[in-house]
Amino acid sequence: MSKLMIGLMVAIVGFCGPAAMGVLATPIVDGTVGAGEYEIVITDNPDYGTDFRNTGLDMATNQFDDDDDWGYLAVTVVSPPIRTEGDPWSFLGVSVFSIMFYSDIAATTPCYYLEVEMIGDDTEVELWEYTASGWDDVDLDPSDYAVAIDSALELKISKDVLDTEVIESFRSQLDGTGAWQDDQMGPELIPEPATLLLIGAGFIGLLRRKIR
Repeated sequence: MSKLMIGLMVAIVGFCGPAAMGVLATPIVDGTVGAGEYEIVITDNPDYGTDFRNTGLDMATNQFDDDDDWGYLAVTVVSPPIRTEGDPWSFLGVSVFSIMFYSDIAATTPCYYLEVEMIGDDTEVELWEYTASGWDDVDLDPSDYAVAIDSALELKISKDVLDTEVIESFRSQLDGTGAWQDDQMGPELIPEPATLLLIGAGFIGLLRRKIR
């Protein structure tokens, strides 16, 4: 094996391996999202021509991460900060982010519904779990989650109340609860960390065949 091949393998494993093994730094829930802070970043398709654009209610990304105890979620917008008082013509003065998590890739079997209601500087987080009997309201204790809103919306939630292992895909919505159109993402697959490692491994295989 050439020195070039060894160097490329080290570089790729260094990039993909830590993410796949969950050793990246834990996200800090402070309402700002730095580059590379979250392991998984799903980018929204541009919504050109829609009237909510550039109001702080147009999602740019939904981002995900987790560790042994917590699941992490971040929402960034095209023109930060996130507008927490509703759209410019909202008589309610409320913005709502909601996300439906599914236990299959096709987004047909719901497992959780999470909602963050923003009223100026105040926030309220609610969670429902889908069971055989239907939707059950999860009684959240303040110690079960933390939320921060500034240029982005960031939330961490205990795996004791939201099991990230059963989640395969999601749909999300950022709603100004007024006259302007809501912004939506999904359905989108949430790739597993192992998938990132496989991508790196596949690239190594292609390089090996090309060098030969």
